Parts: sequence; structure tokens; C-alpha cells
Amino acid sequence: MSKAKQYQLQMTQEIITMLKDSELKGFEYPWCGGDFQPLNPVTNKTYQGGNVFWLSIMQTKYNYEYNHWATGKQWKSIGGSIIAGSKSADRLQRVITPFIRKDEEDKEYLAGFGASCVFNRDQIENIPPVIKPIKESPIKLRKKIESWINKLNMEIKHTTQPRAYYNKTDDYIHLPNLDMFHRQDGYYSTKFHEIIHATGHESRLNLDLKSKSKVKEYAIEELRAELGASFLCAKFGLKMDRREDHAIYIKSWIKALENNYELLWQSCKDAQLAIDWCDKQTDVQLERKVA
Repeated sequence: MSKAKQYQLQMTQEIITMLKDSELKGFEYPWCGGDFQPLNPVTNKTYQGGNVFWLSIMQTKYNYEYNHWATGKQWKSIGGSIIAGSKSADRLQRVITPFIRKDEEDKEYLAGFGASCVFNRDQIENIPPVIKPIKESPIKLRKKIESWINKLNMEIKHTTQPRAYYNKTDDYIHLPNLDMFHRQDGYYSTKFHEIIHATGHESRLNLDLKSKSKVKEYAIEELRAELGASFLCAKFGLKMDRREDHAIYIKSWIKALENNYELLWQSCKDAQLAIDWCDKQTDVQLERKVA
């Protein structure tokens, strides 16, 4: 087994432990932490895919002030030095990098994964202080998010019915009215979850959306939607609200991950594809991202 696969296995085992622990804490998902997308401040690029939720988990677990990560070599390139006693590998602070190659027909294909150890800004000294981002007002942020959502051209219905769901047959999203949510963050994390579901429609990514009768497959689709929602919350600087109506899937996720440690990273990849599709529709000019 390659080192990258060993790291993936270790990281998945850590997630399984957290999921089991979450059952004792009211089913709060371990990726409901950090509210800003992880950033490499040396390259000024954001991380993506599974690294988004993994680094956010590490930030929360070790109580780091910032979600800023880079390799020791990168920190050194800007004059930084690792604080004595700081550890990376022992803390599972890693990023997984896909190796993309081109075949004889110049088509790209995945040739495997690599893994790099990274250090958080809190573990580095002799670097410039951070200019803290100013959080937008709830009203301004809501306008920004709604503008982004409107460009997706998805039908979204609101009623007093206390259920959120995506109707794949008629291709529409249903949400309770905004004033029925305790927080704006909760409303949008729920809305993002259903949007990720909707990206699988045949007119979009054309995924095989499973019915609720196929519990195992449906639970995996729920995992894709939850991860995608967490990525979007990080994108807009929101906190992910737990969804107690999906607590029953935790046991299914644990079992699925125990049987296939690569499933988590595949789900992250699928969630990232959904977000990339959304960004394409909203004309977001994406810069080259960190893995």
C-alpha cells in the first residue's frame, strides 16, 4: 500500500471515530466546524475537495485560530520557521493531492494520489500578522448568496411545511420558509444540501440519484450532499448546521466507510464536481486551486 493510501486510510479511520463519537453528541457531524475555506497563504490559493473538510476538521480539533495551511518548505520560503515541538504527521495534518497525467491522445486521467504534511499558521513563527477578514452583514451576505443561487436556474419552493427535500421527479427543491429556521446559517446550509442533490438531475450532472428504498445507496447520496453543503458553507463563510433528520444515516456511513476507505474521498470528489458545476453556471471565474 502506498503512503498516500495509508494516509487516506488513517484519515478515514479518524472520521469513523468522530462519527461514532457524534452519535453521543446529538448527531453533530464532525465537519460542522470552521466557517472559512482553508487557505494556503503562501500561494494564496484555497484548498478543494476532501482537503476542505479535512483541514477544517483539523482546525477545529486542535483549536487553531486560522484555517491557513502550507508545507514546512512553503512557510520557510516566506521567512517562517516551525515552532519547536510542533508536529504535522503525528496529528494527521495532511493534504491529499491527485496526480493527473495525459495519455497518448492528450486526455487527462487520474494516475493516483500523493500526500503532503502541512503545518497550520499557529505552528509557525516569524511571519507577518493576519489581516482578519471582515464578515459581511447578514443582509449583504444573503443578497450575495441569493444572487449566486438565482443563476443556477433551479426551481425552489417555500411553504410552511417543516420539511426540506429535493423532488427529482418534478425537479424542484422544497424548503420551509426562512423565518422557520433558528439561524440564517441553518437555512442556507439546508438549502445548499438540497442544491447538491439537484445537481445530480439528468439535465445537469446526470447522476444516478438513489431512492430512499435503497437505504445504503441513498445514505451515500446524502453523504455527498452533506459534504457539498459543508464546502459551500466554507465558500460563503457560514457555519454548517447539523441535520437531525439525517442522523439515521450515520450508522450507514460508518459501515460503508469501514468497508471502503476510499469512499469518503470519492464522495468529496463528487461533491466538488457538483460545486464546480454550480460555479460554471454562475460565471464564477475560478483560479487554479490547491489540491
